[in-house]
Amino acid sequence: MEKAVFFNLDGTLTTEVPYQRITENLLMDRGVDEDKIDPWSYYELFFNRFEDLDSDPYSMGFTDYVQEFELDLDPHELGSEYKERELAYVNPAGGIFEVLSRLEQDYQLGIITDGVVDLQEKKIDKIGVRDIFSSILISYRDGGNKDNLEIFEVAENQQEEIEDYLYISHKDKDIEAAESARWETLQMRIPELTGDPLDF
Repeated sequence: MEKAVFFNLDGTLTTEVPYQRITENLLMDRGVDEDKIDPWSYYELFFNRFEDLDSDPYSMGFTDYVQEFELDLDPHELGSEYKERELAYVNPAGGIFEVLSRLEQDYQLGIITDGVVDLQEKKIDKIGVRDIFSSILISYRDGGNKDNLEIFEVAENQQEEIEDYLYISHKDKDIEAAESARWETLQMRIPELTGDPLDF
């Protein structure tokens, strides 16, 4: 009986990214007054667009932010630069190659990640794991964000020989979604799996 282990990408396979600090530094570097720098407001505006699968949630989030705070800035430039800065922070999580090398001996491996395709693809290439995974699903291309569950169905349809699925993520929301899709789950990050035989 074949089994598959799928991973979340951001913060599970990668190091943590300081999203709010990126926003704050970006706006400071553009000369925005301190009283108009509110990373949490941008984060909320971004996720409103992201959850609706807006074609460019970064730029559209900044479009909403620029309007709200009456800033004379190009939101598309802000969005592009934000993505560049986010990518710059991404590195492979500690122990990733040891863990994945061990797991690929016994399981089919995959990634299910929420995100826009170009940025998530660049992150996967940057951490150097693309060839390890037989399936890479990105929400903006492959069935929508995890909480609507379709992306888990896409994963199952791609690998009909697999009978059991495990999803690994450090995020509560991801675990809830995978459990709703009737997958086994493990709430961990890659460094926590170092030395763990992962019996499922």
